[in-house]
Amino acid sequence: MGYEATSDGTLYVPVAAADAIWVELIERYPNAEDYAQDCVDELSSVHRIASAAAGELGSYDPTSGYSITETDQSYQVSVWAGGKLGSPELYLQVLAEHGVTGEIHSVGEDSDTWRWRLADGDLCDDSGRLVYGEDVDASAWVAQLATGAGLYDRVAVTSSERAAHDQITAWCREVVRAEAPTPLSDADLDEATVATRAAELGIRGRVIPAHSGREELAGIG
Repeated sequence: MGYEATSDGTLYVPVAAADAIWVELIERYPNAEDYAQDCVDELSSVHRIASAAAGELGSYDPTSGYSITETDQSYQVSVWAGGKLGSPELYLQVLAEHGVTGEIHSVGEDSDTWRWRLADGDLCDDSGRLVYGEDVDASAWVAQLATGAGLYDRVAVTSSERAAHDQITAWCREVVRAEAPTPLSDADLDEATVATRAAELGIRGRVIPAHSGREELAGIG
């Protein structure tokens, strides 16, 4: 049987840690290698990590369930899947412990929604819900972030405008830290520094009231 879900998200894998992450992953979960066994070409560690994640998220063709964009310091790994879940949280915990960051959003067969969030060396599992029209709390604010071209790929609903701005800063700090050539402390990543570096990286963020138009909240435009 199994529980089915549709999932998608983006993970940021440190380039320097990719090989070590893959070694740790197959040491703890040897079946991770099964997701790349049918490939004719030898896959790099980050491709194997991505295919294992896609497979555990239910992809019937794990090696086609992801795309990778490489930067100097990290691989931006987009994953998507629709099918029976394995144990993705076990795999994602290993990734988080080795400095991988990002989020994966899922909708289950019973319409439950949740996200797995990798940050600060740990994995968080957050439940979510869908709210329509007049049910929206008019006092809430939405934070949106686009880490590349196209739609906003990170969204959070917060209790105030200040909290929404703080969320944007936290997201930007996460991306800037992942892109830095050398490790950076929180003291190195004050709000002004983060904003400047985020702009240089082409990161776009915005804060809008939760009761704004439907197109804005969908990240269109």
